[in-house]
Amino acid sequence: MESVKDAWNDALFNKIEEVEKEKESYRELETRYTELDVRCKKLERERNKYKNAACHFRDTTEILDMLAAEFSKNEKYPYTSLCIVETINSEGIAGRTSQRAGSTLKRLADVEGNKIKTLSENCIPEKTVLIDAERNYTLNSIGVWGWRTEINPRCQDGDEFTYCTLYEDRIPIEIIVLPDCKDDRTLEKLLTQGIEINLISGKAFITYPIDHKTYCGIFLCGKNFETVGNHKKIKLKNKNIEWFEVSFKDIVHVAGKMFYNRLYICSNKYVVDYSGIEEKWRLENEEKISAATKKIEDYTKQLEEYQATCAELEKQISDKQAELESISSQIETQKIILRDIAHQVAERIETARKNVTDFICETIFVNAQPAAVQSQPAREVPAIKNYRHGKIIESDDVREIESIQDFIYDLETAIGCEGVTSDMMLSFSIYLCSAYRNKFPLLLAGPNGRDIADAFSVVLTGKTAAILDCAGVNSLDDLNACVESDDEVIAVLNPFSPNFMAYLPEIINLDNKFIFAIYPFAEDLRIEPRSLYNYFLPVLTELIIAKRSSRDFYSTGYNLNSAVKKAMFKGYTPDDIPISAAERIKKLTKDMKEIAGAHFKSNADKLKNFAVLFTKFPLAYVKGNDKNFLDNFNGDEKIAERIRAFLEDE
Repeated sequence: MESVKDAWNDALFNKIEEVEKEKESYRELETRYTELDVRCKKLERERNKYKNAACHFRDTTEILDMLAAEFSKNEKYPYTSLCIVETINSEGIAGRTSQRAGSTLKRLADVEGNKIKTLSENCIPEKTVLIDAERNYTLNSIGVWGWRTEINPRCQDGDEFTYCTLYEDRIPIEIIVLPDCKDDRTLEKLLTQGIEINLISGKAFITYPIDHKTYCGIFLCGKNFETVGNHKKIKLKNKNIEWFEVSFKDIVHVAGKMFYNRLYICSNKYVVDYSGIEEKWRLENEEKISAATKKIEDYTKQLEEYQATCAELEKQISDKQAELESISSQIETQKIILRDIAHQVAERIETARKNVTDFICETIFVNAQPAAVQSQPAREVPAIKNYRHGKIIESDDVREIESIQDFIYDLETAIGCEGVTSDMMLSFSIYLCSAYRNKFPLLLAGPNGRDIADAFSVVLTGKTAAILDCAGVNSLDDLNACVESDDEVIAVLNPFSPNFMAYLPEIINLDNKFIFAIYPFAEDLRIEPRSLYNYFLPVLTELIIAKRSSRDFYSTGYNLNSAVKKAMFKGYTPDDIPISAAERIKKLTKDMKEIAGAHFKSNADKLKNFAVLFTKFPLAYVKGNDKNFLDNFNGDEKIAERIRAFLEDE
């Protein structure tokens, strides 16, 4: 029998080595796929860049500067400035005979030709406030005014009149940076969904920072905006977006805003024939256009090749995942068989101590027909080594918890002492309560997992969680000790060992126990079979833990058998428990809403936002869908940032 056991051990170890090699191959495939995906995105951007270059190779700024120089030659208004409307007056300007509406303008910068320059760069009259007595403009709007001053002949102290005119065809271009946006796809998605911005002119570059010197984005004008309260809303219907890059040297900082240092001329008053200019330009730049077109073709070809490679790698990764799951399932089956053989060997050795002759005869018979042996003589029960009862926490303040609200408040305080962040304590307490009510076992992966399980058990039962350690060789005695104990909360250590897997269906279906599986490393959860999480739901404690545990537990002396508990928690019906993890998450989310609505109505919306960190996201993470989850997440930005930081730390 020893040789049979050794043979099974050798076979199992060989299979484990094969799986490790398959896992390493799978990781290499994932790494290569990620590198190719990054390369594809870079090539796609390069291709779009050269497409824009081929379509718009003409140096637009020089032509517009030339046209702007023509428009700026206005003898009636020799000065041109960028101004903001500070006040409006519907009854006219003081000191004037006209009773028409007027506006007070604050001069921010000056315009020379078609470029915005700060006041320190110019020597024109030092007049910071201008008066436009003719029109009433929108308060706080920014525009370009031409202006002049004249001495008031009625005043001896040299007071001056100001005469202004708004250049409606010369609109300053704001640069609005979306700091949370990191790439073209995210920006396009945001603009397609619609965002609100505080726009003070009629045109804008909506951008994101590429680095500290360059911004990338799109150019929008008045027809792309609609007014929503005091803000402007952008919603694009056309997906054919033209991208621009804005250099930091082309940016002017004025009045706490950023502006592009050139003004675009868009006016129906002036019709300019570009045909001759364009034809001449095309002849002069024929080689450049041809080179840009050739680069587009090259980048398109490379992009197609990389996309095909990525598709092939995706297929290989999918096949590897299926193969790994199949091999892992086979290994678990073999481990169970090996455990049974080891159990039978132990029984036979125990019997042999009493009757050597019977042992020899039985061994000969077993070697011929190992499956025929069904019953064994009684044996002594070994000492229980891998199961430890919970420790009772004494308390001088013994009291009854009279409602589920009191229970959650006590639990909130307890897990806060074990390191849970203050903004997560209430919502996570409701989640633990809901998981217990529905008898859904939890897998706490990451720091402070056992401390959280102990805190929950102390509040519920007055003692810490019992320990079932699966690192050693478990026996039926360990399982029986767990089943027959009065411990209600069980913390399973080393849950991915074969011993725990063998007893998993029996343990999680005990109607008088609640199971916490404890594991220290969240990233290992992706290696295990996905179907494993249909048995216990994963929680990534790193997302909700801010400090080390105090383990300073405090018990209220809660009576385990009180009628109050039966009224607080739902009854347990095995037929009501969903099979899949996704359905369990859906049921938990619904139950949490009911608890929050009944007892914590003022915090219901906040609790809903935070709950995603220990409900939907961990399930997406263990299934490898975390990136897609984050891309499609529409909740609180602080939650998204916390998830993003967690993924970047991997």
